[in-house]
Amino acid sequence: MNSQDVLVRAIAQVRGTRHGTAFFIGEDGTLLTCFHLIKNSDTGEPIDDVRVVFDGIEYQAKYIHTPLELQRLDAAILRLPDNKLPRGAALLPLGKWDSSQPTRFQALGFRSPQSFEHLYADGKVLGRTYTTFGRPVLQLDSESIDKQTIRHGMSGSPVYDMVEEHVVGMIIQRYSEQAGERETVKEVIPLAVPIDELANFWFPIRVRLREQQLLKQLPEITKLAYVEKELRKFYERLSNFFPELTPYDDLKGKKPQALLEKIRELRRVQDLVNHLRSARLGYLDEFVKLNSYPVSFVNRKEELTDSSANYAAPFLLYEAPAGYGKTELLKAIEHEHFRKGWLCAYVKVDQEAPSVTHVLENVVTAFGYHDLLPLCENVSSVARALAAALKVRLESFERGHKEVGAILLVDNIELLPLREADVFLNQFLPLMQATLSVFRIRLAGRYTTSSWARKAKKCKLVVHPLTPFKFNAVRDTIRLKSERQLDLRAAHLMHVTGGHPGCIIEILERMNFDEPVEQHFALNDDKYKRIVLSTASQVRQSIPPKLRDVFDTLSVFRRYNYWLLERMIDDGLISYQGDARDLEKELTATYLVVRDQGFIQDEIVRRLLSIRLRWKERERFVTLCEQARVIYREYLGNTISRPEFVAIEGLYQELQSRYYQESSPVLSQEALQQEALRNEFFTDDGVLNFYLKTLASKPEAQDIMADLRTRLIREEDWEFRFVVNFYLRDDQYTNKPYQQIIDAVSSFAI
Repeated sequence: MNSQDVLVRAIAQVRGTRHGTAFFIGEDGTLLTCFHLIKNSDTGEPIDDVRVVFDGIEYQAKYIHTPLELQRLDAAILRLPDNKLPRGAALLPLGKWDSSQPTRFQALGFRSPQSFEHLYADGKVLGRTYTTFGRPVLQLDSESIDKQTIRHGMSGSPVYDMVEEHVVGMIIQRYSEQAGERETVKEVIPLAVPIDELANFWFPIRVRLREQQLLKQLPEITKLAYVEKELRKFYERLSNFFPELTPYDDLKGKKPQALLEKIRELRRVQDLVNHLRSARLGYLDEFVKLNSYPVSFVNRKEELTDSSANYAAPFLLYEAPAGYGKTELLKAIEHEHFRKGWLCAYVKVDQEAPSVTHVLENVVTAFGYHDLLPLCENVSSVARALAAALKVRLESFERGHKEVGAILLVDNIELLPLREADVFLNQFLPLMQATLSVFRIRLAGRYTTSSWARKAKKCKLVVHPLTPFKFNAVRDTIRLKSERQLDLRAAHLMHVTGGHPGCIIEILERMNFDEPVEQHFALNDDKYKRIVLSTASQVRQSIPPKLRDVFDTLSVFRRYNYWLLERMIDDGLISYQGDARDLEKELTATYLVVRDQGFIQDEIVRRLLSIRLRWKERERFVTLCEQARVIYREYLGNTISRPEFVAIEGLYQELQSRYYQESSPVLSQEALQQEALRNEFFTDDGVLNFYLKTLASKPEAQDIMADLRTRLIREEDWEFRFVVNFYLRDDQYTNKPYQQIIDAVSSFAI
């Protein structure tokens, strides 16, 4: 089939506020198009009435709510009403544009719908560039205006690489350069948004792009005779999921190539790669250049172990705001169980159809039992039938000494209404568990799912909040990209992102590892701010509206208790209708904060909200830092309980307050200010000595100093260590400032 035939089957006409083009990107009937085609020019919001025409049939399409970043890239995701591809439609392979040489492309769109069904355009992809707003685009070939082939109506058309035979971008606009006093058009430059850039913000595109990259590498492995044993083993294990698969020995033609085609059809390419890696085939990395899991998974090894071990809890719920790696974690858990021989099913709650019935339809399909679809309207019937079928299949395995079972993974559960959640948790799951001796479920959702744990009356649902990355995880993440100035680069990235996994990955994709670190972050300050602020705004939306401003204020304070909350309310730092006890209850009910060592602390959203505050409301942030410094000083003088904790918080606020009051974007000035801050902190009459003298004046001072020293040496508070080393650094990020504090505590005479 030639490229023109492929393109015809992949595109559809969009009729929104303007007419244009879209192309299919998912088996569920999703299409990619330009946001400007469906945008209301007055409100800036997508319109409700969007029509899509494919093969002469008109559909009422739905706009899928997507991250604001996609809108900034002028992209929108639509879905057809039946949640499936129309008859005759096809998905185009996706790929990343190869910048090693200019590429010939072909495009197809509806630039003249009154006269033609569609019209072709072709040319060259000249290169990747950025707009003045930092938006990445592919520059296509430009011709004189009377020969221009890319015109209005081709917005949303796929840019099809004719050599690599995959889509590398989507046409978004034509930039017109004006000339002369009459502003006649001098040159028209057609632009496209790269597919790999869209993949950063829409997970299904990322999965398809990744699978396509892997598929291009895997055929090399099949040429090696001694790999066939592992391919066969994987295929036989896969047949446990899909009993209708043709037996391996009956595959026609060259079996490894035939197997790869089957794997592609079943969307199990990543599973195959992980299987080959787990077999420890040393030569694999020569062919497959990608990591087993997305980079953002680097901080979730502990969660993976706890979820996949023999002692793991049957029912786990992972909660976190947007961008914390919930989906990647679920997929990694699925891979790990699949490797051990478990029956696995991964499904997502559909935003357009968030019901138990729809979830169960996806579950039985994922387990390979399409014949059970008619039962999904009756929860009890489908649960008993599915559990019985899985039990029979598990009993047929050659289990040996291994204990295997079935695991169900459900993503985006925050979309399921609580009444539907009640049915799922208290009817479907208990019936499954009653029949299957080994059955696990792993759920993932945003923080609106906190009440799920209370709803689960008939099964014990363990809630596991996901936190941002710690410093070492940020460092490990960068190491996957580069070793150059690793510690200093990781420190700046931690400071900019607060450890948010999604922001880290997005910034790493744009990072120039050849530039000096300090210079790079200074030059890209505005660009990185936009990335983090966009995510921080989304995370802030996950907080109950009445508490958002409270969380903003508390983002400056790492630890607080009843007394500190009362002081903040009395001083007017927090506007709250109620007393400190009421506020304490409301805060802990959000699942965003926890109690630890007599204090309340937030390890989920605090750092990201603090970054947002210092960039969006700088004056308020600096004022809060100074007020926090004063409050902790006063509290240290009065407190008897756990003064070593209060001292650490006080030192943290002293550093934060001074650093941001004095900070400057000019590198030379910043270096001088950091030197001044080090002197102010470590001199005999400086900040550190003030706190040590305060502790020494307390009863049982020796025990207090010993506890403080022990806590510092054990590095139980990684964030305090990071802040000390970052704010007091010289030209490199080292542990020297933190060690100076330990030495000062150790040598302080009481």
